[in-house]
Amino acid sequence: MEKSHRGWLVFFVLVVVAGYGGYASEVRLAGARGASGGSAVGLIFGILAAILLVFAFLRAVRRRLPARETLGSAELWSRAHLWLGGLVLPLAWYHGGFRHGGSLTSASMWLLYGVVVSGVFASVVRYLIFKPAGGSHFPELSAESVEIAVKRLAAEAEDAVTVCGPLNGGDLPAWRSERQQTLRAREVSTPLGEQERAALLAVVASAPAVRSEPLKEFYLNSVKPYLELDASDCVLATRIGAERMLRRYRSLLPEELHAAVTRLERICDDCRRLRSRHRVQRWIDGWMLVHVPLSVALVILVALHGVYAIRY
Repeated sequence: MEKSHRGWLVFFVLVVVAGYGGYASEVRLAGARGASGGSAVGLIFGILAAILLVFAFLRAVRRRLPARETLGSAELWSRAHLWLGGLVLPLAWYHGGFRHGGSLTSASMWLLYGVVVSGVFASVVRYLIFKPAGGSHFPELSAESVEIAVKRLAAEAEDAVTVCGPLNGGDLPAWRSERQQTLRAREVSTPLGEQERAALLAVVASAPAVRSEPLKEFYLNSVKPYLELDASDCVLATRIGAERMLRRYRSLLPEELHAAVTRLERICDDCRRLRSRHRVQRWIDGWMLVHVPLSVALVILVALHGVYAIRY
């Protein structure tokens, strides 16, 4: 478990244990009558559960506010939504004495089960998919951010095959001039390291590498279309297919060009991970079409339950 969640876990366990202590004392006082949601302790549990439910629901409201970052970071709200929202279930059990009661209360409890299960499921899937080996989570991706990242990878892939000379034919001196202008423009927006800049300038100044035609073919026929079109039937769209193709082209190229192939392999792997993460994230967002309506219905039923309890 991430360190950022450990404090919330301790808080969750302490509240559940303390709440059960209060519930047990209420059971002893009630005797044969049993614990009741209308008792003082039962009302406290019910009010706390309702407050936490409303707070968890406010996360959806916060997402639509223009100045939402002033109310706290998205990560903090996500953790609070998960753990405080999860506390609603044990507090609701303590409130009702582990009984569902009438039809309105039963419907509210079954909706609560659906909300908790769907929310925990989405959180676990997001955690397992988006947690890199290094530790902290990747940020959530939008379609625009994926597009920008893939364009950067495409530019890097083009730099990786500068040893091939002009990619689409044309005059070599004109290509050198164009590459130098591109390099200067890219350095203004994203400063390059000294070694990378020196290596690129050396490539631009030299003639195309000997026996680099297979590398050029690999880039033009496979890498470039994959980065630009995201074709699901492309060989590079799967790791196994990519490894098979890369093995073939490494056997066709001299050893000094293997570094360029390795760089293209890393670029394709990064692109594949980006697009895969974005597809899974869209699937999770679709799953929220189950979680959100259940949450709205739960809030409405809990409000009706509160009104009914006050009136009767």
